[in-house]
Amino acid sequence: MVTVADYRRVMEAYGIDRAVLVQPSVYGFDNSALLSALADNLGTLRIVDEAYRWRRPA
Repeated sequence: MVTVADYRRVMEAYGIDRAVLVQPSVYGFDNSALLSALADNLGTLRIVDEAYRWRRPA
């Protein structure tokens, strides 16, 4: 299993400042891992999560 810390090390090794994480459809509406990664890396990570689009308040 690859952790967010592992991903950050790869980003640093390649000089990448920001990244986009995509929520795979296999997780359905459970985006807790994605949101946790985002909360721990504000400013460096963005997310694409189709489930969030449908649950976002109008």
